[in-house]
Amino acid sequence: MGMALASKSIIWDAWRVVQPAAMAGSYRVLLVPERGRFDIWRSPKSIKSLGLWLNQAVQIGYNCKVLKASKLVTYLGGNVTFEVGDKVIYPNHGLGVVERIETRTIMDTTCGFYSLRMADSDTIVLVPVDNVDGVGLRRAIGETEVKKLFTLLGNGKIDNHQNWKGRFKENSDKMRTGSIYDVVDVLKNLTFLSKSKNLSFREKRMLDRAKFLVVSEISEVIGDTAEAIDLKTDKALERCFVNREKAIAKAKLATAKVKPLKAEASAAATA
Repeated sequence: MGMALASKSIIWDAWRVVQPAAMAGSYRVLLVPERGRFDIWRSPKSIKSLGLWLNQAVQIGYNCKVLKASKLVTYLGGNVTFEVGDKVIYPNHGLGVVERIETRTIMDTTCGFYSLRMADSDTIVLVPVDNVDGVGLRRAIGETEVKKLFTLLGNGKIDNHQNWKGRFKENSDKMRTGSIYDVVDVLKNLTFLSKSKNLSFREKRMLDRAKFLVVSEISEVIGDTAEAIDLKTDKALERCFVNREKAIAKAKLATAKVKPLKAEASAAATA
């Protein structure tokens, strides 16, 4: 018995729809397996690559369709921001890879979900397609941003809040944004605080989480080990504290120089 293959008409029909809009990303190939989920594949660059891929899909039991992007919104309940294989950051959970884009019916409502394989725990997390902004899901940073992050880590700027309640709320809000720059702020602030006092259990846990999120994302982006990035992060933090002390000393010196000048001006005015 011969191997199942996608028909030439399906391949040509798919190519005629996909190819003209491939650069604009307006169309995607939609795979519909029997179990009701579906995968979305990036627009192919050639009819040969499309044909090979569709053949592989048919061999494992998929039905192949081609849908316009607007149709995908109807299927999923929201715009498709990410694609299978994209590396994304889920706030407070870290880095994951989009393994599938699928539909699920919950309480008689059918909507689309990103199925994320989390790098840290190797678990699956489902994020609704229409709630990406709500949960703060974002792409991992690019290599060009890594240098900027280490500069931020070592710049000496630290928010030193004395009030525990206000400090904890502000840091918790930053951890939920999903922005690695906010997480870096939390890492700097709590690391600096830990040098002068014992952190509460909740703040210690937040500090550990912030460092993990920063180290794991940078490690994944530049392909270095977590141990090496951890060491670089510690050095950047030490540089931050040194720069902070220098900035404080410089400000004190400037103040000390201004006081005699004010005294002289005051004396001259009363003479």
